Amino acid sequence: MRTFLALAVAVACLWVLSCNSGASSADGGMGGAGGGEGGGGAGSAGGNNRTGVVTVARVCAPTFVTPDAGRPDSGTPTDAGASDAGASDAGPFDAGLVDAGPFDAGLVAGGVKCTGYASASFTQSPPAGCTPLDAGPCQMVVCSLANGPVRAHLENAGAVSITGTTLGTIRLNYLNPDAGYPGFSSTRDLFDGGETLSMGAAGADVPAFAPRSVIAPGPIALTAPGCDGGCGTFSRTAALTVSWAGDAGVAVLFSSASSTTVTTAECHFTQSPGEVPLEVMKLFGATADGFTNSVSISPESRTTFVNAGWNLSVRAWGPGVSGSFE
Repeated sequence: MRTFLALAVAVACLWVLSCNSGASSADGGMGGAGGGEGGGGAGSAGGNNRTGVVTVARVCAPTFVTPDAGRPDSGTPTDAGASDAGASDAGPFDAGLVDAGPFDAGLVAGGVKCTGYASASFTQSPPAGCTPLDAGPCQMVVCSLANGPVRAHLENAGAVSITGTTLGTIRLNYLNPDAGYPGFSSTRDLFDGGETLSMGAAGADVPAFAPRSVIAPGPIALTAPGCDGGCGTFSRTAALTVSWAGDAGVAVLFSSASSTTVTTAECHFTQSPGEVPLEVMKLFGATADGFTNSVSISPESRTTFVNAGWNLSVRAWGPGVSGSFE
C-alpha cells in the first residue's frame, strides 16, 4: 500500500494539499491525502474554486519475516523436537509461523499490518500552471511543470478536530501557506469499519464549520479492473468500468506524470458499477511516451457540503487496491 499513499499525496499536491506537508505522530510515520469534488459536464471547472477536504484513512499491507534465519529444522516439515535454535516450538508452527519444510526458505507472510493517517487542506484557487477540469463524477487537474514544481497556497481553517477514532480525538494544526496542515499518522488503525467519525474546524481564514460525520467504510472486493500486481492497459478511447462487491462506495485516484506534465483525477462512486468517463481517460499519457501512470481504488464514505461559500467534504478511506497501468 505504499503506492496508495504515494498516489494519494500526488493527487493532493496539485490542488488541495501541499507536497511539503510533514507528519505529526506520537509513534512515527507519514500521511497525507487530498482531492476535490466531482462536477457536472466535461470541461473547465468554472465558478467557485474554494475547496477543502478532511480525510481519515486506514491502510493495510502484509508483513513478512525470515523464520529461523535459514537454520534447518529437526528434519521434518513440522518440527518434532522440543526447541529450534533456542526458542520453543509449538507443534507444527515455529514462533507462530508455518515451517516450509525441513529448511525455512526465505520470507513468509507474518500477517497484515494496518496503519492510519489523517489530513486536512483548504485552497481558494488552483496553483499557477494548473487547470482544473470536471467530467461527471470526476475532477481532474492538469499541471505544466515548465516553470518548476507546482506549489499550492494553503488556507487556514483553524484547528481541525476528528473524533471517533480508535485513538480518540485527533487535532490537526495549521502551520503556514506553504505547509498547510501537516498530516497525522499512526502505526495503529484509526478505525476498523462501522464507527462514526466526525470532522470539524474552529475557523480562521476559512470560516468555522460544525462537525460532519461519516460511517467508516468496511472492506470491498474489487472485480474490475483487474489489478493483481499491475492493472494492465487502460483504453484511452473508452470509459473505464469500476466494479466491486461490498457496501461501501469507492474513490478512484489516477496519476499520469511525465517530466513536463502531471495529470491527476479523483472520481467518486456510491454504487457498483461506476464508470470513469472517456473525457478523463483520454487525458492520461502513454508509458511509451514517457508517462508513469498509477491508479488507486479504495472504499470510501464521504459527506459533502457548502459552508459560507466553501465547497467542503469530510471522508474516510479504507484499505484499497493500487497499481500501475499502461
